[in-house]
Amino acid sequence: MIKRKHKHSKPLHRRVHKRHQNALKAKYGLSTISKVNAVTNSGSSTSAASSGIQQTSSLENYYDAEFLVTITLGEQSFIVVPDTGSADMWVPDASCNFCANSCQNHIFNRAKSKSFVNNGTSFSITYGSGSAAGTTGSDTFKIGKMTVQNQTFGLANTISSCSAYDGIWGLGFPSLSQLKTEPPFQNLITQNQVEKSIFSFSLKTNTMIMGGSNSSLYYGELIYTPVTVASYWQFNLQTIDFSDGSCPRCSGNCTAIMDTGTSLIVGPSSDIMALNTQLGATFNSTYDLWLVECAIISTLPQLVLTIANTKFYIKPETYVLNLGTVCASGLMDLSGITFWIIGDVFLRQHYVEFDSTKQQMGIAPALG
Repeated sequence: MIKRKHKHSKPLHRRVHKRHQNALKAKYGLSTISKVNAVTNSGSSTSAASSGIQQTSSLENYYDAEFLVTITLGEQSFIVVPDTGSADMWVPDASCNFCANSCQNHIFNRAKSKSFVNNGTSFSITYGSGSAAGTTGSDTFKIGKMTVQNQTFGLANTISSCSAYDGIWGLGFPSLSQLKTEPPFQNLITQNQVEKSIFSFSLKTNTMIMGGSNSSLYYGELIYTPVTVASYWQFNLQTIDFSDGSCPRCSGNCTAIMDTGTSLIVGPSSDIMALNTQLGATFNSTYDLWLVECAIISTLPQLVLTIANTKFYIKPETYVLNLGTVCASGLMDLSGITFWIIGDVFLRQHYVEFDSTKQQMGIAPALG
């Protein structure tokens, strides 16, 4: 795993979650200004197979807010977010001075790659308080010992803010691609690099598996739920409540998305307000977060999500985030949202297997 010296101390948490709010608005089309010209390792191990392999990669845990992995494009290394809530890959281009100088990003140098092809198409995404723009190209993509030839990706020459990562690795379905190209995991399948058309996450052990699953990382059997629309990893959430039954929401199925690129659980404003009020949380407009008294965390009930007629529990120590000077609820609303985004607050306690061929997810309590 390559690392970059981060300029910020742990209280950056508040800025990290504010940035997530802005990014979520862009990702899910909320409060969007415009979205134009879209084209239209270390720490890895492998197991051999007759066709393709199964590979385990270590994730860098950035304050429980972002989980990052190292990949290469044209033999140049980048730290990216493996993101099931999008389907494209982009990294900073060498022409982005802000990326290199202010953000200290790793940048893609076209002259250093003999296999790079400039596709000559521009992309630009603009939203509430953030943007990324540039052109697209194709090159060799590698994750550990897996290799994809001619992977199309975005080269950002303009970004509006710095992050702990260089770019994004989208793991959504092809129909979600804004670049109108095959996502990297789909190319891993078609180019016979993976043993199975499955990838898995165990954020509790900072582990990502390409090409299969690992039963030693979860308790019991995987509970499978079908993908209802194959763009995002969308599924039916039956209920969300606390273990004492004090605040049932989403009765009778709600649309939900499993999103490794989102740190919190996000839902409709009325539901999030009800859940946070039940916790005794108060909304702080300065932080734009629901704050909880740190001293009462251990007395709070568990959060319970019912999926495929099975209850999955989240401890209060997981769904309440210690931000250094304050504690905040991991339940967040976004104006205009009518569905649920199930992010790392859930995934840090649960193992999730994503099967792109069967279009289903397997979920179990994580071990580790």
